[in-house]
Amino acid sequence: MVLLVADRGGSSQLDDWLAPLAEGYADVLHIQGIADLSAVPRLLRPGVRALFRKNEAVPIWMDWTGEVAERFGAQAEVANVYLIAPSGEVLHRVSGAFTTSDWQTLRDAIDASTRHPAQSAPDR
Repeated sequence: MVLLVADRGGSSQLDDWLAPLAEGYADVLHIQGIADLSAVPRLLRPGVRALFRKNEAVPIWMDWTGEVAERFGAQAEVANVYLIAPSGEVLHRVSGAFTTSDWQTLRDAIDASTRHPAQSAPDR
């Protein structure tokens, strides 16, 4: 499984990670987004929930308390990408904007854990 975790500040970086993951590994990995929404005031939560449902291309879990983000040690204001083994162990983690070198390292970790043939690095 790959978890993509971000707060509002890091959400703009997620698509750059999601595209090559979905393109190269959708057949062997479950890809799940988690939105850290702990900063959203209670009164605004119904509206935020509606926005997610309207714009959701990939299923996104809503972390209203920030517990999941905290448990994984997600950095604020950046995308956080975790490769998770079936046992729950975090096999690899990368935080920040997409870079080719970070993608290659993540790809190598995915390939090693799934015995999946390597995917070429996307041009970015």
